[in-house]
Amino acid sequence: MNALLQDLRYGLRMLLKAPGVTGIAVLTLALGIGANTAIFSVVNAVLLRPLPYPKADRMVLTGGSTLSKGWERTPVSPPDFSDWRAQSRSFEALVGLQRRSWILSGAGEPERLPGLQVTEGMFRLAGVRPLIGREFRPEEYEPGKDHVVVLGHALWQRRFGGDPQLLGKSIKLSGEMFTVVGVMPEGYRLLPGAEVFMPITLTPEQLAARGSRYLLAMGLLKGGVSLDTAQAELSGLAARLAKQYPETNVGWGARVDSLNEAVVGEIRPALLSLLAAVGFVLLTACGNVTHLLLARGTSRRKEIALRAALGAGRGRLLRQLLTESLLLALCGGALGLLVGDWSIALLKSLQPAFIPRLGEVGLDGFVFGVTLLLTAATGILFGIVPAFL
Repeated sequence: MNALLQDLRYGLRMLLKAPGVTGIAVLTLALGIGANTAIFSVVNAVLLRPLPYPKADRMVLTGGSTLSKGWERTPVSPPDFSDWRAQSRSFEALVGLQRRSWILSGAGEPERLPGLQVTEGMFRLAGVRPLIGREFRPEEYEPGKDHVVVLGHALWQRRFGGDPQLLGKSIKLSGEMFTVVGVMPEGYRLLPGAEVFMPITLTPEQLAARGSRYLLAMGLLKGGVSLDTAQAELSGLAARLAKQYPETNVGWGARVDSLNEAVVGEIRPALLSLLAAVGFVLLTACGNVTHLLLARGTSRRKEIALRAALGAGRGRLLRQLLTESLLLALCGGALGLLVGDWSIALLKSLQPAFIPRLGEVGLDGFVFGVTLLLTAATGILFGIVPAFL
């Protein structure tokens, strides 16, 4: 311990003797570590954490599929969805949703709001209740009684200042008045980008139009039922409907994906590529710092030679130089955490709709631990070459 403290004191003195080199090295490392910390925070929140729902592992997103679209998930018609819900046995619940957008006006600048129209039971399926207010009542899914809205938390804070008195009041969406009946908890996003939720009303005409496909379905698998089992069942139902209604259903199948894959599947390659890119930036920063230390090392040859003459072995000198590089890395890592935190705050302020679960991004204990390990590895990486040379 005494030797370690001695190495630390001596290393700190040597860093302070060359403030220019030390400052450039710390700033270079801070930018590299900060970028990696920010991007890894996004990867951690979006790709590594499970969805914030009590039964997220059993939640699935389903839809139609057609060979002409490469069997990708497509919307399903209301009558097909109704048959799926009535005849399937793999699901504890199956609810429908439709993506839409509305123009908010009457309170500041008009703003286009992405949102969802949902069938009964959507919030209960997710296991998440409104932070304030209530869900939609059964009668509010009937035509003429559906002018009610549940707001996302970010919208409530941004446009209405988090006013709890907003409940029961009306707001204007696309020229019509809707009564606010609830506000969802912070970070809740049923699907990426949705900020308003409304009940969907299906008329008898819509329930008879099998060729009109605009619904996606979200399901909760029964305990013990696998994704493959649910896929096989819905595919069988789709095949029977194709025989029963050949004019509209021939060539149409069904697809079932885990909700997590549906939410993050498209953005996963982009995030992993970005993480690799900032990792390369950090490697470049390590290379630059290594060159700085090598250049500085030429001025320390006499000092190192004198210490060796006084009896310091190669291992002792190596330990001293690695201690200095780790001190430099820790300074860069500490500043890098601040850079990462600022970068995350900037990203959240921009509110990019293509990044799901953005509200969950932040510096938690896991990210801090990974940053600490990255900092230590960085210190060893750029310090080992000058130490051996």
